[in-house]
Amino acid sequence: MVNQDTKHLKEPDRSVAQDIRRRNERAFRQIIIDGSQEGLFAVDSPKLASFSIREMCVSIARWLRDNRETLPSSVAQQYGDYALRVVGARG
Repeated sequence: MVNQDTKHLKEPDRSVAQDIRRRNERAFRQIIIDGSQEGLFAVDSPKLASFSIREMCVSIARWLRDNRETLPSSVAQQYGDYALRVVGARG
């Protein structure tokens, strides 16, 4: 939702939101790169993996809003497991 909604923001809010998004993307990517270098993750593309995880984070609010059958804590656990699989977590 954040990715699509920034175009509706006025300055300077749009720039602030886009900067936060870019910083989050870089942080996710750096964690994945560091984990790969330490042998904790096995991933071909840290950029693609970080994008995938970020998109999961952004869309979870929309998914939870539409799905009242699953507890947020259960979704959080499953999303965490998915993210670890995306980066090829070892151990």
